[in-house]
Amino acid sequence: MPRGGIGDEETLEEKSKGPITYQEMKVFNLENFLCSVYDHPVTNVYTFEAYGLDTGHTFHLTYTQEDFDKLFRYNAELMNPNRKDGRFHYVIERLQIDTRPSGDQVLVKGEEISDDVPELPVYEKGRPIPTGPMDIKERQKLQNSMDMLKLKRDENIEARRMKRLKWIKKYIDRMKEDDKERKKLVDEKIAKERAQRQLLKDKIEAEEEQDRIRKTEKANVRSQMVDVKEERTAEQEEDELRQLRARWKENDAIKAKTIEEAMARKANRLEAQRKAEEKLQKKREDAQAKRQGIWDSLEKKFQEKNDEWMRMIREIKCQAEREAKLALLKNKDYNRDEKKQRQLMMAAAVERSKEREKARVAEEEATQKYFESRMLPRKINMKPRDNKQDPNTPSRTAKSPSNRKATADKDKSATDRVLDAVEAKMRQEIEEQRRRAVLDKLRKQAIEEIGEKWQANAVEHMKDVREAYRQSEEERNQQLAARRVIRKQRDEEKAAADDRRKLELERLQRVREQNIARKEAQRVPIAVG
Repeated sequence: MPRGGIGDEETLEEKSKGPITYQEMKVFNLENFLCSVYDHPVTNVYTFEAYGLDTGHTFHLTYTQEDFDKLFRYNAELMNPNRKDGRFHYVIERLQIDTRPSGDQVLVKGEEISDDVPELPVYEKGRPIPTGPMDIKERQKLQNSMDMLKLKRDENIEARRMKRLKWIKKYIDRMKEDDKERKKLVDEKIAKERAQRQLLKDKIEAEEEQDRIRKTEKANVRSQMVDVKEERTAEQEEDELRQLRARWKENDAIKAKTIEEAMARKANRLEAQRKAEEKLQKKREDAQAKRQGIWDSLEKKFQEKNDEWMRMIREIKCQAEREAKLALLKNKDYNRDEKKQRQLMMAAAVERSKEREKARVAEEEATQKYFESRMLPRKINMKPRDNKQDPNTPSRTAKSPSNRKATADKDKSATDRVLDAVEAKMRQEIEEQRRRAVLDKLRKQAIEEIGEKWQANAVEHMKDVREAYRQSEEERNQQLAARRVIRKQRDEEKAAADDRRKLELERLQRVREQNIARKEAQRVPIAVG
């Protein structure tokens, strides 16, 4: 099966294609290409190589010995495998550079001759093409020309490789610059976010400082008020205590009266609730009794309806069983009648067969008697030594010369017809095999193209997927790192605020306890006095 594609220099150098056996010049897409044919002596593979003289692109198309011979199986002129130059010229005339849907260019063989006719090599006009052994000068000249061709080809390959390496280096440098620019933007963004967080932190600290100053001022005012209260005289405090006791007594009386009224209201409410529950319970019992009566009537109606339905089902079932038994009896009677009728028909058919057989035997006997009555008497050989057969016995194998000749001609024509039929059948099978081989070849080529296209698309898709996954992972890691930093700062700030709040509460508790202790210390002498 031919295989075509753009040649890779390193792969073609490593893979031996054999010696060059034929060359022509041809134009593809307004570019001159040198078409060479390599014949590998071991693997018997023909390699058609098209080398662009302007761009240095190399395309190749390979054929095995079997596939190459199949191209000329219907060509009477090129069917001889010794006409290699004519075969190579026939293939090069039909070479085309085709572009696949993926964008790759491959060398393929068309069915018809392409528009660009190949140019045969121009040999020296002053001397004929050497067909026999060459002398050392001609061999040296040919070797030098082949070396120069190889050197030019190596130079073109090296130039193309250097161009590709420069492009790869330029692409890598551009990727490095893009990465540096990306890192620079990320660093600037991080620095900006840090500056914003620092400003926010400074603002929060300033607000906390103002809040602390405000609380300090309030504490000072509270201390001054406490001092003012402490400066009250003992008489004022005694008067306040006396008024407080009076208010306590009044409040106790009001509270006792309120409790009595509440207990009375609760007793009345409980009594009303008990009566309402008794009334509701009685109503529920009446409703349940009424509902039970309705349920009993519905249950009775449903049972009656169910009994009626079961009775109808039993009647229908009995009717169906009677009809089935009646149908079975009718079927048996019908089968019995049919069997009797078939037996009568078969007996009549047997009688008719016997009569036909008797008629046939009688006809054969009559025919035999007719032929025996019209048969010529056998010619008996009167020589005693050869006449070993009874003269009275007729010979069945004796035939006249004309009958033998007609029988021989008939057998020969029958044999020819059989041979013609066998040959026609074999030709049809061979044509069918050829057609199936061509279809199989096209199918395999289409499958390979589809597989290559699918593989290329899959590789490109996986590349995009990996790049997208890498970018998403990088972005997610950056977000997680930023969140961890923010969470850590928030936890630290929360812990610091909790510590400050705890210290403030402890301080206020100590101040309160000191004030209470001072008040109690002041009240004890007054009570004693």
